[in-house]
Amino acid sequence: MNIFETDEVFIHHAETNNPVVVVTFSHLDYNQKGISFWGASPLEKLGYSAIGIVAKRDIWYPPAVMDQTLEAVERLTAQYSSVIAYGFSMGAYGALKYSKRIGANTVIALSPQASVDVTENRFMDLRFYNHDIHQKMGIKTGDIGGNAFLIYDPYMEADNWSAHFVLNAHPETHLITAPRAQHETIDMFSSTEALSELLLTCSEGNPQKVSKLVHRLRKPAWRVDGARNAYLAARRNRNAQVYEIEPEATQLADGSS
Repeated sequence: MNIFETDEVFIHHAETNNPVVVVTFSHLDYNQKGISFWGASPLEKLGYSAIGIVAKRDIWYPPAVMDQTLEAVERLTAQYSSVIAYGFSMGAYGALKYSKRIGANTVIALSPQASVDVTENRFMDLRFYNHDIHQKMGIKTGDIGGNAFLIYDPYMEADNWSAHFVLNAHPETHLITAPRAQHETIDMFSSTEALSELLLTCSEGNPQKVSKLVHRLRKPAWRVDGARNAYLAARRNRNAQVYEIEPEATQLADGSS
C-alpha cells in the first residue's frame, strides 16, 4: 500500500489488480490517520483495489482545501475501468461532492451531511463550522457523477433534510430509506459479507434491489432493534396506564364516587 500526503489529507492506494477501485472517504473522528484508511480490511478481504482518503482533521472535505487531493486521486482512478465512491456521514459528503471529479461510476453515501455551512444547513453543529473554508460548500448541481445511492433514516430530521438537499441538486439520486437506523446506517454494513452485497448491488444500478437489501439488513441492526423494543415497551406502558385509568373514568361517568 502506497501513502501520499497533501496539506489536509492522507491518500492510501492499495492495488490488487482488480479493475474496480473503491474510493473511500473517512468519517468524523476516524482514528487511524496516517496508518490505514476507512474500509481497508474488508475491501482487502473482498479483493477490491482501493483508494482511501483520510482527513488529517475533522475538516469535512470543503472544496477550498481539496484541489491538491483531488488531482492526486484523479491520476489514480484513471487507471481503473470502474470507480465506486463510498463514505459515511462526513465521508459520504466527500463521496457525493467529488464523485464526478474522480470519475465515479457508482456512489454510495450513508447518512451524508449535505453541507457544514450553517447558513445552508440549520441542523449543523456550530463546532464544525469554519467561516473561512466552509461557506457555500453544499452539494450542487454538477457535483455528482455516476449512479448515486443515498441511504438514510427519514426519521432523523437533519439526515432527511440533507437527503432532500442532495436530491434537489441532483434529481437522479436514488434515496434509499432505512427507518429507525438513526444516523448510524453504517451498522447495517459492518460485516464483510454485507459490504460485499452493498457494493455489488449498487454497482448493478437497480434501486429496487438496493432498497430490498437495505430493508433486509436493517431488521437485525441493533439500533433498529433497540428502537423497535423501546417503541413496544412504551406502547405496553401506555396500554397499561389506559387500563388503570379506565375503571375510574367509568365510575365518574356513572356519577359514582
